[in-house]
Amino acid sequence: MANTMESPVSVIRDNDHSTLSPPRIGEWEPHLSASVVIPAHGSQDKLDLVLAALSVQSYPASLTEVLVVDDGSSPPLRLPEIRPEHCRVLTVGDGAWGSAAGTNAGAAAADGDVIVRLDADMLAWREHLESQMRWHHLADYLVVLGHKRFVDYRPDLLTTEGVRDTVAAGKAETLFDAAESKPQWIEKVIDATDGLAAAPWRSVANVFVGASASVHRNLFDRAGGFDQTMPLGSDTDFGHRLAQRGAAFVPDTGSSSWHLGLPQIKTRATDGNRYRRAFFLQRLPAHRSRRQSPLAHFEVPYVDIAVDVDRIDLDHIDSRIRPLLDGARTDIRITLVAPWPEPDLQRAVVADTELEGKIVQDYYAGEPRIRFAATAPTPHPSTPYRLELPLDYPATADTVSRLLKAADQNNAGMVELPAPGATARLVRIAAAARADHLGVPADQVAATVRLEPEDPAGPRPRRHPGEVARLATAHKERGRQSKRAASLARHARFSPTWLLHRLKRMIRR
Repeated sequence: MANTMESPVSVIRDNDHSTLSPPRIGEWEPHLSASVVIPAHGSQDKLDLVLAALSVQSYPASLTEVLVVDDGSSPPLRLPEIRPEHCRVLTVGDGAWGSAAGTNAGAAAADGDVIVRLDADMLAWREHLESQMRWHHLADYLVVLGHKRFVDYRPDLLTTEGVRDTVAAGKAETLFDAAESKPQWIEKVIDATDGLAAAPWRSVANVFVGASASVHRNLFDRAGGFDQTMPLGSDTDFGHRLAQRGAAFVPDTGSSSWHLGLPQIKTRATDGNRYRRAFFLQRLPAHRSRRQSPLAHFEVPYVDIAVDVDRIDLDHIDSRIRPLLDGARTDIRITLVAPWPEPDLQRAVVADTELEGKIVQDYYAGEPRIRFAATAPTPHPSTPYRLELPLDYPATADTVSRLLKAADQNNAGMVELPAPGATARLVRIAAAARADHLGVPADQVAATVRLEPEDPAGPRPRRHPGEVARLATAHKERGRQSKRAASLARHARFSPTWLLHRLKRMIRR
C-alpha cells in the first residue's frame, strides 16, 4: 500500500457524500485501527467460516482486532484454529442478552478507532474491511454500510480451509452463485437516491442495518450505543440516533459479503415487523410508523418546543401556547422556561408572592405535553426537531405543521417564521449536531429557509384524526340526499294529492 492518508475536516452538506474521494483499494496506507464486534448465539459452524474469512482480510492484521461476544450459547462458543491474529471471545454478562447487549459489550472492550459491527453469519470478502475503512480516514462522522447478498446455506456446504484459501485468493464471489442470491431491501433505496447522496435528512437513517456497518468510536459513544431493551429493531433505533448526532450515511460498494441464510426477520417477517413497529411507534418519531398511527400522544415527541417565559401570567401564557396544544401536530412537548417556584403553597395562599407561578403549574398539571424548567432542557436523543419560540410569538394552530412542512420540502436544517417583534425557529437537531461537531456555521451542512409571516386572519380549524374521512362521507351523503329530494319532487307533481290541489286553485280563480 502507498499514499499515507490524513484525516481532514470534510464538510458534507445534507447526505451528499459524493464530495469525498476514497482511495482505490490496495493503493493507500491506513493508520486507523478497526475493532470487529461480532455478537453471536450458537451456530458455531457459521462462526468458524466467518472467522476464517476475517483471517485473510486485506486490511492490515496489525490494525485489526476481532471480538466475538457469546450471548449465552450452549455449549459456549469457542475460537477455531483458523481465525484472525488478534481474536478473542467475550460474554455479555450482567444478565443482559440479545444482539444489542452483545454489541455494546464488544464495543466497551474494544481498543480500535473504528467499531465494525458484523453479524455472526456474514462471510466477508477479502477487501470488505479495507473498503469500509477507506471512508473513515476521510471523516469521523460517517456510518458506512457494508454490501451483502443473502444465500442459501447448508452446514456441509463449505470448509474453513476452503473459505480461507478462496477469500485469500480474492475469489470469495465464487463461493456461491450470485444469480441465486438475494439483495437486501436497502439496495432499492440506495439506487433511488444516487447512492444515498440525495437521501433526505428525514429518512436516510432508515437504511441502517447492523449486519455489516462501521462507525468511528467517538460517534458510537455520542449516539449512546445500542438500546438493550429492544430485542428486535435495535439497529434501526441506533441508526436514527446516529443520524441525530450528525452522521452521514455511506453505502460501500467496493467489496461485498455473503449472508449465510435468511435472517429471522425474513423467515418470520409478519411477527417481527409487528413487534418492532410497537417500539418504533413510541420511540422513533421520524419512523414511518408514527405517520401511519391514529394515536395522539407518544413517549418521544417529534418536536421539542422551548418557550421562553418572560412574564408569568396564566392568561397570557395560555393564550400563546393554547394554539400549539390544539394544533394538528399533537406529538409535541412544550417546556415553559422560567424561574418557576416550588409548587408548595404557603399558609397565606393569596398573599404568596409566587402564587401566579404556582397557579400556572397547577393549571397544566394534567397536560403530559407540558413541563417546566429553569433552563431549556436537552431534547430526547431521538427527537428530530426543536422549536425555539418566544412567549410573545403569536402562534397559530398551523405554526408547527407549517414549519415542519417547509423543513421536509426544502430538506432544511433550520426554518424561520417571522412575526411582528418575534421569530419562531425550527432547528433540525441532526444538522445542528453536525455543524457543532465540525465547528462550522449551520448553513454549511443544510439549508436555512425563511418563510413569509403567517396569515393574520388566524389559525385554520384543526383537523382531528378521521375528520377528513367523515367530511368526505358527509359530502357524498349530501349529494345523495339532494338527488333523492329531486326525485321525490318529480313524483309528487303527478300524484293524486297534487292534482286535487291544482283543481281547487283553479276553481277559486
